[in-house]
Amino acid sequence: MGAHLLKIYGDFPKIRPIKDLIDLCENECVRRLADEMWYVIDILEDAYIGARYFIRRYGVKEYSEAVKFVQEVFKCISILTT
Repeated sequence: MGAHLLKIYGDFPKIRPIKDLIDLCENECVRRLADEMWYVIDILEDAYIGARYFIRRYGVKEYSEAVKFVQEVFKCISILTT
């Protein structure tokens, strides 16, 4: 998403919650996806912080939902996935 925002704006503050990045994106597909899968954004933000400060394990369902969300975001902003 950061590369997409750089393409659109040229620059943006580098440290931001995912929710703020989605608001900056102004992509309706991404916003709709974020509304539908809001819980995944919370998981991703928790994982980002948790990876730095404490040990946290995630289950297969959380992992699968997070991967699905990211793949859908890539589709919304026209990044090919394999």
